[in-house]
Amino acid sequence: MPKSIVICASFRFYEDVLALQRRLEEAGIRTEIPIPNYYLNPRDPTRLQDKLLVPAPLVFETFWRSMEMHHQRIIETDIVYVYGGIQGYVGNGVSSEMGFSHALAHHCPGQKPRTILSSHELADIAMKGFVEEVVSPDMVVKRLS
Repeated sequence: MPKSIVICASFRFYEDVLALQRRLEEAGIRTEIPIPNYYLNPRDPTRLQDKLLVPAPLVFETFWRSMEMHHQRIIETDIVYVYGGIQGYVGNGVSSEMGFSHALAHHCPGQKPRTILSSHELADIAMKGFVEEVVSPDMVVKRLS
C-alpha cells in the first residue's frame, strides 16, 4: 500500500521542499506541502507582499485559513516529514504542526497512526521529542519508493 507524506517546513526552505516534493511524486508517493497564500511575496515566501494595503484582521484570517488547510493535509497523510534544513530549524508554524500531528496520533483513536520524521537533527530540544526518527531526504525517498 503506497504511503502518503506531508512536508512541514519553514518557507525559508521552500525551494528545497519543492525539489523534494518532485522527487517523492516521481517515485509514486502522494506528497503534500505548505502552500504560500496570496499575501506572501511570490519570489520570497518568507516575506509579505511589498505593497500590502489590506486591514490586518483580513491578513490574519488568511494566514489562519492557510494553517487550517495544512492541518487538513496532516490529517489526510500517513507520514509527517519535518524539513528543518542543515540547521534543524523549526519555527512557530512547524512547531504547532508537530504538536497537532502528535496530538492526532496519541489522543484521537479514530485517526490513523501517524509517523513524524525529520530531515535533520532539530535544534529545538523541545521539538526533538516529537520526532520518531531522523531520516535524510534521500533515504525517505528510498524508503517510501
